[in-house]
This record gives sequence, structure tokens and C-alpha cells, in this order.
Amino acid sequence: MSSPVAVIKNAKNPNAAKLFAQFMLSEVAQKIVAANAIHSSRVDIAPPAGQPALSEVKFIPIDVDYIEKNGRELKAKFGEIFQ
Repeated sequence: MSSPVAVIKNAKNPNAAKLFAQFMLSEVAQKIVAANAIHSSRVDIAPPAGQPALSEVKFIPIDVDYIEKNGRELKAKFGEIFQ
């Protein structure tokens, strides 16, 4: 997932957060993202210079349910490996 954006529960300024999230998904903001070597979340924005379009990339499937179920153990293992 590139450049995630979210509105946090109980945010001090939820309306401002929603507007910012909407802006971050706009064509203008996503072109800025792509201009800085990160693939856009939008399919109508060209990939960063020198990188293939996401439609040309082979992805490894992620088992989100497994990650959710085993999150603590996975984070502990990650910590062991990368500390």
C-alpha cells in the first residue's frame, strides 16, 4: 500500500482530516506522489518515471486474515530478525 491516508477515530478536527484525506486522493496530490517515485493509488495517474505501471507488476498475494489472526507473533518475529 503506498501513501496510506486515514481519518483517526476521535480526531480533534475530523472535518479537516476528511478534507485532507479527500485531497490526498485527488489527481493533483497523486501526481505529486508519483513525481516523488511512489506509485499512485489511482489507476489514472502514470507510474513514477522509470518504473513499470502497476498492471505490469506481478504481486504476491497477502493473507490479511492470517496477519490479523497472528499479528502479535509476526511482530515479535519481525523484532527478533531486525533488531
